[in-house]
Amino acid sequence: MDGIAVDDAETDSYPKRLWCEDSGEWAVLGANKRAFLWRPGESLRGLLLDFAGNWTIEILDRRRLAAVDENHIQIWDVAADPVRLFRCDARVGNVSMLASPLDGRWLASTGNDYHDGWGNVSVWSTSDPSWIAVFSGQDRNVVSALVADPQGEWLVAGDVRGCVRTIDMRTLEESSMPLHGAAIECAAPRPDGSLVAFGADSDVVIWRVEDKSLVRMLNTRQGGLIAAVAWSPDGTRVAAVRAAGSLDIWDVASGRLTARLRLDCTLRSVSWRGDLITMNGSRGPVLVRGGAVAGTWTRG
Repeated sequence: MDGIAVDDAETDSYPKRLWCEDSGEWAVLGANKRAFLWRPGESLRGLLLDFAGNWTIEILDRRRLAAVDENHIQIWDVAADPVRLFRCDARVGNVSMLASPLDGRWLASTGNDYHDGWGNVSVWSTSDPSWIAVFSGQDRNVVSALVADPQGEWLVAGDVRGCVRTIDMRTLEESSMPLHGAAIECAAPRPDGSLVAFGADSDVVIWRVEDKSLVRMLNTRQGGLIAAVAWSPDGTRVAAVRAAGSLDIWDVASGRLTARLRLDCTLRSVSWRGDLITMNGSRGPVLVRGGAVAGTWTRG
């Protein structure tokens, strides 16, 4: 796969999320408070949208994306020329994370401002600028992972003290329980919504949503902070990237480590679409297929 040369102003570009379409895939890349659209086989497109704030982005559906503007959330229609549909107060201070189901009918946000909602989780309707509910932080613990059920039935937030908060989006009822002695660093839902994989310190924790039970702990005992996790499309394997620069692939049923790839860079994120794993690291995004590096986005 060919690389994309990104000019000096965009050296922090990364693939925020891939979206699969019949005609291929497209990725939203965030850089220096701007967002770009990329399709495999094409050059990096021009400026999509410009917003003051961080580059937290969530793809809602085939037409819309949500972008953070400091303590506000913007919803954009990007099917053609970008059009901002609305902008609203996030009610959680400075927004640090977003999460939404596959159909994008609602959007959850959490922030990192102690004086204005540290640990709060807000849920919004994406069809109009109205909020569905605001869930107060448990003991004002910072939310360090926020994921939505792909089907939209639940929302899970993990915090820095190793606790998990589950919000039932059908009843808006919330529950909390301890998961791990260490801070939860990241999380990813299984495609069918039955399980969540958490990264907690050097462990990958598999957790069942229905009865809120621990299913399995995955650990090679080699240490290294888990920076991000992702499920295979069939829900049988989990990919975990460690900040120190390794990719682990686990078979969840057996708990067996089936593959490991070491890279000479710091890793921060991972996604898995089809047979392609995309990671973002200190040297730019890396594409992995069949246990080998398949391509990169290169810096100009």
